[in-house]
Amino acid sequence: MNLRKGWKVLSTSALLLSLVLTGCSQSAAPADPGKQQAGETGGQADASAKLRLNLKTEPPSLDPPKGFDSTSNEVLNATMEGLARLDKDHKPQPAMAEKWEVSEDGKTYTFTLRDSKWSNGDPVTAQDFEYAFKRIVDPKNAFPSAFLAYYIEGAEEFNKGEGTADGVKVKAIDEKTLEVKLKSPAGFFLHILTQPTFFPVNKKW
Repeated sequence: MNLRKGWKVLSTSALLLSLVLTGCSQSAAPADPGKQQAGETGGQADASAKLRLNLKTEPPSLDPPKGFDSTSNEVLNATMEGLARLDKDHKPQPAMAEKWEVSEDGKTYTFTLRDSKWSNGDPVTAQDFEYAFKRIVDPKNAFPSAFLAYYIEGAEEFNKGEGTADGVKVKAIDEKTLEVKLKSPAGFFLHILTQPTFFPVNKKW
């Protein structure tokens, strides 16, 4: 993956991003050649679509778990999405996951992904989400938002150097099914997943 090499500097007065807009979700054309973002749901990309955001400063990072600030979040939320999104009443609704099931004990979430593509045409898979979630708490990355994932079983231990990536209970059952196990029930977990920190990362990067 090449995210650590950074993103092209974006204009402070008017941020201009090219979007890939299809279906009911969206993805941004990458700020750097070779970078892809998620959200395309099929069909032909409209390269002429534009998004203008009037920002007071450049976003520090467009790497989802690294851009843990209001400016970066504004851009990420406008160009990508995760498993769920909040509606006008701030209730979680399906986004890149078309549905989910929660176990009776409230600790296991099973997400079924909708058909989505990265801007280069690759399908967005459950493996991309597993990779992204474990990357959040990889101690070598030192992401400021890593604590948000501590509700996931094994995540805090891995982040603090007391566990391994395999101990983080996030698993791609198949290309369209993602299983996430919490260390204890958290009724607000879906709200947390709407944060850019939990947006997918292309596993091939």
